[in-house]
Amino acid sequence: PPAVAATPPTPSTLVARSEEPRGRCHMIWFRKSLRVHDNPALLAARDAAATEGVPLLAVFVLDPLFVASGRVGPKRLQFLLESLIDLDTSLRRTVRVPLFVPRGAPTTVLPALWRACNVVRCTYEVDTEAYAKARDAKVSELGRQHGVELHPVSGHTLHALDALLDLCPDQQPPTKYNDFLRLLDAAGPPPPPLPPPSALPAACTRARIGLSAADVAAMAVPESLEEMGCKPAAAAAMEAAVMEAPAGAASLARATLSFALKGGETAALERLNAVVKSRPQWVCTFSKPGTNPLEYAPGSTTMLSPYLKFGCLSCRTLHAELDESTATSKRHTQPPQSLHGQIYWREFFYLLSHATPNFGSATGNPLCLRVPWRDPSTDAEAAEDLRRWAEGRTGVPLIDAAMCQLNTVGWLHHLLRHVVACFLTRGQLWIDWEAGRDVFDKLLVDADWAVNSANWMWLSATCFFYTYHRVYSPAHFARKYDRVGKYVREWLPVLSKLPDQYVYEPWKAPINVQRACGCVIGRDYPEPICNIDAAAERNLARMDACYAAAPDDWKSLIPASAAAEIAKERDVHITARRHGAFVPLSRVAQSCVPASSDAARRAHVHQEKEMQTSATTEDGMAGGHLLSRRGRAQGRARGGRVSRVQHRLN
Repeated sequence: PPAVAATPPTPSTLVARSEEPRGRCHMIWFRKSLRVHDNPALLAARDAAATEGVPLLAVFVLDPLFVASGRVGPKRLQFLLESLIDLDTSLRRTVRVPLFVPRGAPTTVLPALWRACNVVRCTYEVDTEAYAKARDAKVSELGRQHGVELHPVSGHTLHALDALLDLCPDQQPPTKYNDFLRLLDAAGPPPPPLPPPSALPAACTRARIGLSAADVAAMAVPESLEEMGCKPAAAAAMEAAVMEAPAGAASLARATLSFALKGGETAALERLNAVVKSRPQWVCTFSKPGTNPLEYAPGSTTMLSPYLKFGCLSCRTLHAELDESTATSKRHTQPPQSLHGQIYWREFFYLLSHATPNFGSATGNPLCLRVPWRDPSTDAEAAEDLRRWAEGRTGVPLIDAAMCQLNTVGWLHHLLRHVVACFLTRGQLWIDWEAGRDVFDKLLVDADWAVNSANWMWLSATCFFYTYHRVYSPAHFARKYDRVGKYVREWLPVLSKLPDQYVYEPWKAPINVQRACGCVIGRDYPEPICNIDAAAERNLARMDACYAAAPDDWKSLIPASAAAEIAKERDVHITARRHGAFVPLSRVAQSCVPASSDAARRAHVHQEKEMQTSATTEDGMAGGHLLSRRGRAQGRARGGRVSRVQHRLN
């Protein structure tokens, strides 16, 4: 695309420079579905324009709230940039229209374009994020004022979320995963993926849209992050630091950088073919708990989450491909461990975020327990601890290596997300989960508001996951997958010469060993940010008090099995009114008892085992054991336990 103007036009100058429109125009406003395959909004917009014989204006608005505010990091912006460039190419090839990328607040930019181009119809995909709902409400009112018909179309989830809510008694969605599977069963199979749109009639593409040549050039797709308003100096400096690491000490980091996920529909479909379509047996045997968190290139998971987040890949297309793969075998894994199960977790969190007030916050959120966390916005010491955690300077090798990877490439395996999130919140640092969520929202390429918020509530044990005494030990967890510390050594070259027994806890190495390895704690590598075991014990007592004092309405969300385990391990007894079984409305007329599908029954068994009662002797807990009133000796004797809830598509 042509270079963007140095000063993008403001809405007022846009109107002033525009030519008088020759006729009416339709608009397709892209937000998330940055693709042409299975895009219901794009198809609806194309067909409406073809029917009326008018031109179609394709627009993606670069909102300064995300681009210029610093809330979104350069890795995700780079992925967005590549996705926009690819979408422009695809639109020109299929519909035969270019993509315009004006800069500014949508509530200002869109009315200006409507006036300049005489837009009478604007189609867009439904977006259920909190910010998007508020924005779209304002745009809807502006549309009424300007005489523009607005047509929101669902397409970012398997089913329209409002349609799912219509199947819920009193429109209250289920808060447990197995109940959500019953809801999906009642909803039926998702609609099949739609084909890409065909070209508009020549009369539509030849019609003038009322924009001057200068306007067209100014709204061309940007070619660089700088043109998007981003200064990627920090990311470039970090990448340079990794690439300049001592020879042989950062090969994994270099390999990771060379395997950066590229944005766009083309890359999404290529990866879908490589990791799903061409490997049906792998799909059939895939089990999220069995994946390796220390693998990145090529990775032990699909790594399709960034493409789903931006809509470069349709979730219905992915679901259909998984259906085809599992149809090749009579036996395959089931939700929640299976790849189907990962999509359903996404749908589950999307539905809850759509239906729950203040879902992205603990305040005013009926699902989230209020905990008196340390608040970095008011506590200077907490703010410094948050910075050290976010920058990978905690002095705890696995935490620092993971955060170094996150800062460098914008992606982490879900288990590493578990470990660092638990460490920041209830595990060691006792910092508000919302602060950690915001760091992830900035750094993750696949940061998705609903999923990210839900995961942080989960790992802080304020919602969804309730056996809060299960706390990760970074060192013990890391040794399960990497006994010699290869991952840590290669992301943190300063630790590369340490003996295996000290690589995850370098502060335990004798000073002569530290000097011989060139890694003196406090000089070459930070001292630990806290005493890991003591902090975990202290925080468990805090969580005991929070759970004991929790409101009854919130306690009623805790499954009986979790309550029993909490009573057994922590001597905290939770009694609350229990809700009846979740019964989707489509089943009420058939039976007073929900006829669970096979998938729901299997998921119920798996979820009960994984979410609340399952124990393994290999997974890492604080201090290498389960911290409970049973004591350290019993914990060491049974090897330790950890929550094995693996539910992120990443």
